[in-house]
Amino acid sequence: MTHVGSSANDVGTPTSGGPARTLRPRRGLPSGRAVVGGFLVALAAVGVFAAYTSAAAGPQTSYAVAARDLAPGDRIDAGAVRLVPLHLPDEQRRRSYDAVEPLLQTTVVEPLLTGELLQEGSVVATGASSGTRTVSFAVEPARAVNATLKAGERIDVFATFGTGGEACTHLVAGDVAVVAVDQTSAALTGQGGLTVTVEVPTADTGAAVAHASTAGTMTLVRSTHAAPSDVPAVCTPNDPAREQ
Repeated sequence: MTHVGSSANDVGTPTSGGPARTLRPRRGLPSGRAVVGGFLVALAAVGVFAAYTSAAAGPQTSYAVAARDLAPGDRIDAGAVRLVPLHLPDEQRRRSYDAVEPLLQTTVVEPLLTGELLQEGSVVATGASSGTRTVSFAVEPARAVNATLKAGERIDVFATFGTGGEACTHLVAGDVAVVAVDQTSAALTGQGGLTVTVEVPTADTGAAVAHASTAGTMTLVRSTHAAPSDVPAVCTPNDPAREQ
């Protein structure tokens, strides 16, 4: 009896009545380019998810808005403003307030409707009490602390009347608050000037400042953080009125 055996090369031929066994080629590992591509796709997906999550989370910073309608001259108190979460462009964010405290006791200088954003220029820090008056006058930059005065500072206003041997310098308004400083330029001469607005406590002081701006030469002295004081008139030594 002849026996026919199977050799190792007879692949896929059933033996002992069992099923045929098929050998398949082994799968290779992904190439380096495929790995990098997959990583970039995953990274992009993470970025999209993070952006969506951030947008869905809403604004992270709150800014001050008017809690009621405000008119020029109104003083800001704790009930006049409130903080509201807002998304703001960089330009607006730099000029807005993310806290209420810096706004307290400032004075509104432009109309604000309920819910309107408060920004630099909407208010000024006057440092003066309620019931005061404001008066503006022109002054040379060299006589206004070299044009370095800022709104919110305090100054002494001096005026010099007369010339030569008849000149006298008087304190016409002491320790008053600067509300605004506007710089102007003369088109013909090219020389600049300043318009300074101050708050004065009484009508008499306002009248004295107005008279000095017309009849005398104004000089401003920064008095911020200095104690108020009365200063006597200073006159030229050979002033005839002083010799009597």
